[in-house]
Amino acid sequence: MTTQMQIELNSQDKVSFDKLCERLGMTAQEAMQNFVIKMLDVGKLPFKADVPNERLKKSLNSKSYRSFATVDDLMEYLHNGDEA
Repeated sequence: MTTQMQIELNSQDKVSFDKLCERLGMTAQEAMQNFVIKMLDVGKLPFKADVPNERLKKSLNSKSYRSFATVDDLMEYLHNGDEA
């Protein structure tokens, strides 16, 4: 069973991300799938993000995201939508 996720990026970031992924020999979708799998594998962000930069602070403060206490909660949400 698969499900879809959607993210929002500004146009320039999308173009830059697509170009980077192409240089790395993958699509943006493949890159995001690898990112999710790696996070699930290690149980955290797969890179250091202790001190958020201004761009990340702005995104986190926007509250236009959903957070989860555990990976199990995330997986429940992904499989069942808003009921989780």
